[in-house]
Amino acid sequence: GDPLPAALDPLDLAGEGERGERVREALLALGERQREVLLLRVVGGETFPALARALDISEGAAKVHLRRALDRLRDLCG
Repeated sequence: GDPLPAALDPLDLAGEGERGERVREALLALGERQREVLLLRVVGGETFPALARALDISEGAAKVHLRRALDRLRDLCG
């Protein structure tokens, strides 16, 4: 897919310190599609229909990618 806009760069969004480092590593451990959906939805505020159009996937797939990304982040960050 197209690269994420610089404003949604996970390395910049994670913050500083130890927790920021854990979040940054967790974001980078996600699959590309999961990371795109997560950042566009949570940070970019995109709706599921907009995500589906932008990423050429169904709304259901966007929701599944987001849920899996959030579950993985929770597991990785504690």
